[in-house]
Amino acid sequence: MGVMAAKALAEVLGIPLVAPDSLAAVAVGPEGAERVAVALDARRGELYVALFMMEGNGVFGFPRRLEGPLVCAPEETARLLREWTSGLAVELLLVGSGVDAYPDIWPPEARRAERRGPDPAGFVWLCRQLHMRGELEDHLSLKPLYLRRPEVGKVSYA
Repeated sequence: MGVMAAKALAEVLGIPLVAPDSLAAVAVGPEGAERVAVALDARRGELYVALFMMEGNGVFGFPRRLEGPLVCAPEETARLLREWTSGLAVELLLVGSGVDAYPDIWPPEARRAERRGPDPAGFVWLCRQLHMRGELEDHLSLKPLYLRRPEVGKVSYA
C-alpha cells in the first residue's frame, strides 16, 4: 500500500518520486559509522540484511550497499557478516529490529544503535540526496522488491 500511495500522490501532484529501499533508509542515522549492517526482523525465523558503506562527512552518510539485500536465517546472517567484515579496520554499527530479535549472534566488537528503524531526519535527508542526484523513479513503473515469496495458507470456508 505504501508504494502505491506514494506513486499515486506523485502522479496526481506532478512531483518527482524518490524511493530509497528500506534497508538503506534504516542505515542512515546520526550515529556516525563508516560501515553499517542493517538487520530487520523478517519473521519466520529470518532476517533481511545488508551491509553499507556510509559516504560523506556530514551528520548523515549516503549509504552505498556493499552486500545484500538478502533474507536468511540468523545463523547464516552471522556467518555472512563475519565473512563480509573480516579484516575490516573500521567500526561496524548494527542497526535494525533484527539486532534485538537475535541479540546473541552479532560480533561482540560491533556497536549497536539504539534505534530499530529509520531515523526520521536521516530518511528526509536521504530522500533529498536522491532527488538532488537525479535518482528519481517513474511513477507508474516503480514496483516493490520482495526478497521471498509470501506464505499463503489454504483458504477454508466454514
